[in-house]
Order: sequence, then structure tokens, then C-alpha cells
Amino acid sequence: MLLPRKKRTKYDIEYDILTACKNGIRKTALMYKANLSYELANKYISKLKGQGYISFDGILYHTTENGLKRLEDLEKFRKAREEFQQLSESLRKSSYEMPEEDTTKKGGKFFGRDRKKEGSHNIHQG
Repeated sequence: MLLPRKKRTKYDIEYDILTACKNGIRKTALMYKANLSYELANKYISKLKGQGYISFDGILYHTTENGLKRLEDLEKFRKAREEFQQLSESLRKSSYEMPEEDTTKKGGKFFGRDRKKEGSHNIHQG
């Protein structure tokens, strides 16, 4: 059985690029390592260079000092997101184990009003 494929967020893509560029990397190798198309690679390289997170020395792309700080923040974000997903899954599983409660029929009231009995409608005939 194939698992559903999850799309990467822009933060995941930035993380992959900044990680790949830490030791210097050529553009084609970066595309393979970060699993990017030519178009996406150009888009993100331009963006990250403009923000000062990566630099290009004419041959290799490198993660800058600012890029390393961004990478640390992205790592924290990824860990927090993973913890949130685990907590969410745990809550989802535990909610399946709890019996459902009928909240519409408490004490003969329906959403805070007394229930009308069948046939007790007041019809004014004139």
C-alpha cells in the first residue's frame, strides 16, 4: 500500500537548500540533493540569495552566517511541528476510544429549550 504523498512546505524546501549548501555545492547537485526542479531551484536560489542566506562564488553555492541562523530556526520549527503532529495524533487516537455522549437530549431539553411533545402545537384557528 502506498502512503499518501505529503507536499513540502516552503520552509521544508528552504531547510533542504540551506542544508545542502553548508559545505558548498554546485547548482545541479543542489537540485538533486534538495529534490528540486530547475524552475523551483532558480526561484528559491534567487530568494535565498536576496535574503542573504546563501552566496555564490562563481562555482559553488554556500550557506552564509545568516543562513546558518535561519537553518537553526528552521530546525526548531521542524521539531515543534513534529511534536505538534504527534500530540495531535495522540489526541485523535484517544478521542476514538471515548464513548460518544448525546448532548442534544439532556434533561428533556433540546439546546436549552424544553422539547415540545408531538401533537402539542398550539394552532390558532380563526
